[in-house]
Amino acid sequence: MDNFSSDHFDFDDVQIYIIEEHIKGNKTIIKTDEVQKLLKETYYGAGSPKRKKEALDIIGYFETIRTFPTFEGKRKSFRVIAIGNPQRASKAVAAFLESMYEPP
Repeated sequence: MDNFSSDHFDFDDVQIYIIEEHIKGNKTIIKTDEVQKLLKETYYGAGSPKRKKEALDIIGYFETIRTFPTFEGKRKSFRVIAIGNPQRASKAVAAFLESMYEPP
């Protein structure tokens, strides 16, 4: 998998969103309407599920279902994007932060 050593590695909009959420401390991102819209705008057309899976894998994340407690004391399942490979996720964050501070 890509180790982000290339000088020309560009993160797509979804990857940037996920990395920014990771930096804020959100390691699990619930697929809200906003996230769903961003996914559809970024990965569209034939082969989009495969491209989305590969893009998430590059930054160490994957899609899954997680169950969380609600305020009523019940549990509810949500589609989420979560860390699957912590080492790759931390490398992606480091590469993203480095790209933010490099001169154009």
